[in-house]
Amino acid sequence: MRELASTLAMSPTTFYNVIRLAIEALVWVQRWKGSVDAFVLQVRAGEARLAQVTQLCTQAQRRVGELTQAFEQAQETIRALQGDVSRLTAQWTLLSDRLIVVLTMSGRCTVRSIVEVLHYGMGKEVSVGYVQGVIARAGTHARPLLSRLLEEGMISGAMCIDEIFLKELGTRIVGGGDCRSGEWADLASRAML
Repeated sequence: MRELASTLAMSPTTFYNVIRLAIEALVWVQRWKGSVDAFVLQVRAGEARLAQVTQLCTQAQRRVGELTQAFEQAQETIRALQGDVSRLTAQWTLLSDRLIVVLTMSGRCTVRSIVEVLHYGMGKEVSVGYVQGVIARAGTHARPLLSRLLEEGMISGAMCIDEIFLKELGTRIVGGGDCRSGEWADLASRAML
């Protein structure tokens, strides 16, 4: 021991204390080696679990992005369908109102008969007041249209104004000729109501 201490240039007492501390450290390492190995295994397992959770989180974020995009597309589809429904509802109302006018002009249907036709034939519930309102609006719009039709058709001499004359005159005006057909078509469609 003294030779080893003198070789290391230490006093024998210091050398002895260093060896004692080194032996205690080796005993401590030997004693706790199993616990440290278990702790290292736990750390590695935690790292593996963290990598797995990170991968799952990335997949979940990707899925959330896909679902968000699908949700936005579904909202666009819903908006388009709502627009179609409101447009078709407006068309349905216009067609049923035109049917009221046509049935009134036939002269064979009373207001109550028209209400029954709409109820049983089309499944549309309307009141007598509604039908009378549609008829009144049609009459209000028809008078100016008739005046404009008569202005366009040059009536000379004695001429019988019947439905054939009005049909031919309307076809000539709406179908072309010198008149602006788009304006007359719009006016004719508005006149129905």
